[in-house]
Amino acid sequence: MQGPQKEQDAIVTRRLTCFQPLAHREGALKAFESEARELFPNSRQQGPTRVRLSLSTGALRRDVDVHLGLAWHLISGWWRPLTWIPVEQSGDLLPMHRLLPTFVGELGLVGDDSTLALDGVYEPPMGRAGDVVDMVAMHRVAERTAQELLRDLATRIDELAMSSSASPEDLATSP
Repeated sequence: MQGPQKEQDAIVTRRLTCFQPLAHREGALKAFESEARELFPNSRQQGPTRVRLSLSTGALRRDVDVHLGLAWHLISGWWRPLTWIPVEQSGDLLPMHRLLPTFVGELGLVGDDSTLALDGVYEPPMGRAGDVVDMVAMHRVAERTAQELLRDLATRIDELAMSSSASPEDLATSP
């Protein structure tokens, strides 16, 4: 009887990995190491390494608390711990934050500082029923959301990299 019970209690997680090329390699590492509030300019500061921002896919938009830890180096590139946790929002008729996954993973700068990577896992909410819904449809939503977040981060890192590598003459002549 222990075997089936253990299987029922097992936590199901889904791996989520996506990549986004950067347009500007020069200065990318310095930009990658920026504080969370610099990398997420439309966010609200929640702590030294935490911000609150809206993630969206299609018509669905939800606030999440994002924690972005300090960068560390591994042979494959630079990495930073990244988590997001859905937050309760006023006006919700149902506890929507409990129906959305929490993500735990890492943000990476790989490929000679030319590509952003997001790699981690999330636990589909609502147990076995949520697992089935996730397999059928929600995993694609999670992938799209993660890819949009990574695309926005790549754009921001490119902006920061360009501004840090611009010469004083370039800055003086820009409009």
